Amino acid sequence: MLSYVFTLRMIDAADELRRFDLFDVEAYDEVLAQVNRDLTDGTIPPFEARIV
Repeated sequence: MLSYVFTLRMIDAADELRRFDLFDVEAYDEVLAQVNRDLTDGTIPPFEARIV
């Protein structure tokens, strides 16, 4: 999850960042599913496309 936050900040896409409670580990599966949907539908561009 920290890698997700770091990567979105590094590629200047923090506005697409999904909000989540870092310490609510039981909710991670749902957050990761949402992130995967965002990557699939183009809400978050592929990381490789944004890293310079």
